[in-house]
Amino acid sequence: MGRSRWVNAVITQKQEREVLMKKDNISWKSKGHYLKDGTEWSGAQHAHRGKVMTGKSHTETSKPLYHFMDLSSEAKKKVLSKKK
Repeated sequence: MGRSRWVNAVITQKQEREVLMKKDNISWKSKGHYLKDGTEWSGAQHAHRGKVMTGKSHTETSKPLYHFMDLSSEAKKKVLSKKK
């Protein structure tokens, strides 16, 4: 891995820790869930087959939710740009 990629990875990990430290009491029912594109989810959520999903109960339109650390690099950048 080139030096610039390594430095960027370190910065990303540091930023990730800062975001996670700002979140309090994270559980599957708490804040801190995002859609795949990095949009923070504030609506109802439910557990379905071991995954947290949108909506009060499961339907065909339910979408999976993710914790910050599980998002893609692009989605994390979107979240971090809104936290500034």
